[in-house]
Amino acid sequence: FQHVAYAVLGLGDTNYDQFCAMGKLLDKKMEDLGGTRAKPLACADEATGLEDVVEPWLETVVQDLARACCADGDNSESA
Repeated sequence: FQHVAYAVLGLGDTNYDQFCAMGKLLDKKMEDLGGTRAKPLACADEATGLEDVVEPWLETVVQDLARACCADGDNSESA
């Protein structure tokens, strides 16, 4: 996973005990395996409105992943 960029959007509901547990677990596992986090873990809450987190996350995820992939790549083209 050394050359893998990732971004995790956890979906959950704070009315339940384990809010966004799978997203948190996946984010931690990807980090443990050596992946490059392209953006911080985002946890969207159904109780308060998923769109408050989901929409801004979606607006930048592709650019953030591309930036993370380029940052880990070859720097010989920057001149």
